[in-house]
Amino acid sequence: MQSIENHDVSKPLILTPKQRKVLNILENKQTEKYPLSRWYTGALYTLNDHYNPDRIAQAAHSLRELLEKLPWIVHGNNVRAKGAGFAERRNIMDKRFLKAKKRYPEGWEGKHIDKNLAKLLTDFEEYLELNRQPTRREQIQQTLATIDPMVNFLDSETREAKRDRYYHLWDQLENFAHHKSDPDIAEFNSCLKELENAVFDLLAPITAQDQEEIQTILNLSDKSKDDIQRMFSLIERNGANFVFFFRQVSEKADVTWLPHLEKRGYFAHPPNAQLIDDESVIFRFWWPIHYLAKISNQAPDEVIEIVQNLPPVNNPLVYDGILEVALQLHGDQSAKLKSKILESVSIEHQSRTHRYADLLAHWVKENQISAALKLSRILVVFAPDPQSKEKRQRRKENPMDLGTTLYPSPRIK
Repeated sequence: MQSIENHDVSKPLILTPKQRKVLNILENKQTEKYPLSRWYTGALYTLNDHYNPDRIAQAAHSLRELLEKLPWIVHGNNVRAKGAGFAERRNIMDKRFLKAKKRYPEGWEGKHIDKNLAKLLTDFEEYLELNRQPTRREQIQQTLATIDPMVNFLDSETREAKRDRYYHLWDQLENFAHHKSDPDIAEFNSCLKELENAVFDLLAPITAQDQEEIQTILNLSDKSKDDIQRMFSLIERNGANFVFFFRQVSEKADVTWLPHLEKRGYFAHPPNAQLIDDESVIFRFWWPIHYLAKISNQAPDEVIEIVQNLPPVNNPLVYDGILEVALQLHGDQSAKLKSKILESVSIEHQSRTHRYADLLAHWVKENQISAALKLSRILVVFAPDPQSKEKRQRRKENPMDLGTTLYPSPRIK
């Protein structure tokens, strides 16, 4: 972007290549009601008019409007007002409620509802209705999920960071628009650049170009810090890039990425099972554990330490991956994962229970008899018949009742 001090406002604004891309994206997404591209270019022209002493606040208004309407463009939901409005509503209702209590010193039961109390009850109803609407953070998360159906493959920390990034950008623009911060042009330009990156990452169509670039970086024999940083910006952009990266490094068993992934916390947050509205359960496949299984023989000590430090989760697919890691390792290195394997036995919805038999055979072959015996003792435990108490009572009343036979069930079926 041109220097503010040197720009002639009578001439067309010259956009950078990145700004032209952002403008094109906005033109393709905008509607007649929400002219995103006009708000964007209007903000740029205003910002570059150094004769305008309030250019930062005015540009911020347009950019904030643009950012607020993105969820509506994407999935038809307006963003809820900020929490401060709710706090103000609560204070007003609290004062009215205290006044109402004075008018009804003996309580409410059987009393006539006057117009002031009726207004208070209406306010309560409106407040509760607003409170049921998604928060701004929740709507941002919905927007991300709508735009990127594979967003849940991303690490939970990455998803939260993406959501918080847009939320923080909202706050910054609101502060500039309402003169809540000093009109620092360098800080505002940084905010503008962040918004342009956000729009590009959020709305730019996913093309094969990203994956070609990922593949190019993977093929480099000597990767620079810039290459590595670029790789993470690509794979954290969307779920499809994330999955593509992990498929490639897993197939090649490329151990060179292990320290970079660990440093960025990719192995710290395995996904739990997710309960959805109809009470069914979703189990997310966790690509990082699949990668660890593929490289475990090349970096056994590092992989063992990472797996041992994983927090407990209730997702059987994560433990399937841990089982695969244990099956790839040899001798006492495999047995070092015994505690995590035993941890997996107690979770519900086991998916590949036959792999326990494979692991027992593996440990016996690797002369890890103690670990195998410990696991087998837990696997063969039977749970009591859940109707045992009722059946015993019925048997006392009628010893000939054939329906009182107990049926204990094995832990692993």
